[in-house]
Amino acid sequence: MELEKQKDSEKLECQRRERIAEMERLDREKAAEMEKMRVEMEHELKLRQFETSRVGGDDGEEVVEGEAGEDGEGPVRVRAPKWEETLAGRTKRFGDTLRHVVPKMPTDVGQIPQYFDNVEHLFDIYEVSADLRSKLLILHLSERAKSLIGRQNVKSLDNYDEMKRFLLGEFKLTAMEYKARFDKASKRFTETHVLFASHLHNELRYYLSSRGVDNFEKLCNLLVSDKLKSCLSPGALSYVLSLEGEGCFSQIRLRGWQIRILTAT
Repeated sequence: MELEKQKDSEKLECQRRERIAEMERLDREKAAEMEKMRVEMEHELKLRQFETSRVGGDDGEEVVEGEAGEDGEGPVRVRAPKWEETLAGRTKRFGDTLRHVVPKMPTDVGQIPQYFDNVEHLFDIYEVSADLRSKLLILHLSERAKSLIGRQNVKSLDNYDEMKRFLLGEFKLTAMEYKARFDKASKRFTETHVLFASHLHNELRYYLSSRGVDNFEKLCNLLVSDKLKSCLSPGALSYVLSLEGEGCFSQIRLRGWQIRILTAT
């Protein structure tokens, strides 16, 4: 009888241990499953954050997750432009578009003013913004022009008007040069009268533009001033031109210099 009780007790103890072992096994499996779910959720969250940082918002800009703020409210969302909207991206896009449209700068100095007019007209047609024009122009400059702009600083290279003014000055295309080219122009044998008239028109237009003539009053003042200077002696003319520089004295001021020169002589 005692033996049977002992066997029953051992059997119950064995069953109890088996239940405990089964419960521990189930707990381990449950914990492993929970850990797996946690890892999968973290992985999915990282994927969503990565996609969020790459996909553009409603305004066409990318969303980038920054660091958490000092107040602990959460990561700061910073909007950054897409590469296509950066300076490099826009320059490449317009450069590819205009590669076969904008011509190479001519080596003939007399054709350079007309070249700038054509380039600016193309820039207007393709709506090229001001911050890209100088960068796109560099791609089409002649070898001599590229060597010349190497002496400019970065700020000047970034401005189309300054680069244009610098190159025209280096090629000696000043107001006096425009006037001399207009006065000395002659029709070539192979040139039609229509082309020659167009050539004269451009040379005169460049001269008037370099003198800042944009109305009839300024045109009259320029013509009278040029006529007065043509009446000066060579020495007096050189003196006036040295004072005048790249500008143009008004006819009143020029007459004053003429009277002073005549009085001195």
